[in-house]
Amino acid sequence: MNPRPYRNPGFLISSAVVALLLVLQLSEFTPGKAGADSMDTALKEMQTFVEAYRLVQADYADTGKIDPNLLIQGAIRGMLETLGDPHSRYLPVQDAKDLMIETAGEFGGIGIHIGMENERLSVIAPVEGTPAWRGGVEAGDAIMTIDGRATDTMSLDVAVTLLRGPVGTGVTIEVKRAGLEELIKIPLVRDVIQIHSVRFTQ
Repeated sequence: MNPRPYRNPGFLISSAVVALLLVLQLSEFTPGKAGADSMDTALKEMQTFVEAYRLVQADYADTGKIDPNLLIQGAIRGMLETLGDPHSRYLPVQDAKDLMIETAGEFGGIGIHIGMENERLSVIAPVEGTPAWRGGVEAGDAIMTIDGRATDTMSLDVAVTLLRGPVGTGVTIEVKRAGLEELIKIPLVRDVIQIHSVRFTQ
């Protein structure tokens, strides 16, 4: 057990975040008894949260598994879930960026649909007219490397992040194609990839 949890850098960082949220919240209160009562309630709730966080940092059996960022994200996610509103939820930074890309309707990439097949990153299909399609990428190709990085232990999210990038920049993939012994190296230049929405009609 850590006898001085307040010396834990993660605790100090997260406490600072909580303090900032508290300041922002208290700044919304107007003077008067109603405002004072609301302030007292907010202070008590924040103190409860900080104490719970302190106990986790001090007494959790395996402190090596504690990630301060994940603890704070989990707290925010839980707070929003209690609203019972399916349209209000917390998005981590990368998820928020992905959502912005999807809603913007376009992004820089090579134009392939990929997935996991037999535990191997594989091309489902290239998108017609995109760099991947023009470069000869075929459905069923197993992507073995991305810019020299082996994909055998790579997650789908990481692969997507590596394949996307600024328009005009290059990325090289090596693929294993059925019936061929040698890997095929395919250099590609990222281009604007349009996302086409599907319209629903009745």
